[in-house]
Amino acid sequence: MNPSGEHLARLYNESRNGNNSAKEELYEALRKLAIALNRRVLHDRDLLDELGQRAVCTFFENDAKVGEVDNILALFTTHTFHTRSEYFREKKRKSEIALDDAPEDTASDHQPMDMTPFKGDCINTTYDSLSEYDLAMLLDDLPTSYRQAILMRYMEEKPDSTIATELGITVVNVRQRISRGLSALKTAIVKKK
Repeated sequence: MNPSGEHLARLYNESRNGNNSAKEELYEALRKLAIALNRRVLHDRDLLDELGQRAVCTFFENDAKVGEVDNILALFTTHTFHTRSEYFREKKRKSEIALDDAPEDTASDHQPMDMTPFKGDCINTTYDSLSEYDLAMLLDDLPTSYRQAILMRYMEEKPDSTIATELGITVVNVRQRISRGLSALKTAIVKKK
């Protein structure tokens, strides 16, 4: 159950007045809220915990800004989205691997996927041509099955067999979902431009 905005505001005001139990309760409520918000697009428990912790810590670091806002729930929801986006932006800067450039044969337990529809016509996912927010919105518009498979493959860097096990489907179905999802994403990107 997600906390109400009024409950968060009350805990926040009490914690600013020195009530340590309210601060601990607020911390835990915000951490659980961040995990719930991120669970829609992420499935790795460790990553969910890390991003929840990161969102709450940076929220408390920006304490002065919070007092200026009426709706703490809306502010924290937005803050959690930005924290998740920044995490993947940092990860992309480190890896420098675009969706279409990711090696298909990095794990020994799966075969390379046939990327025939993409040969010579790759998806441009650089931030110069498409904002991260736009890409996230396009991913959100994909059917859940495609989005899950794509995120698990390219964001969580899991091999096909692990994805198949976690989703309870065959490896062939994983490859089909990724292929169809990338095709739908490519079409959406072309329409967006």
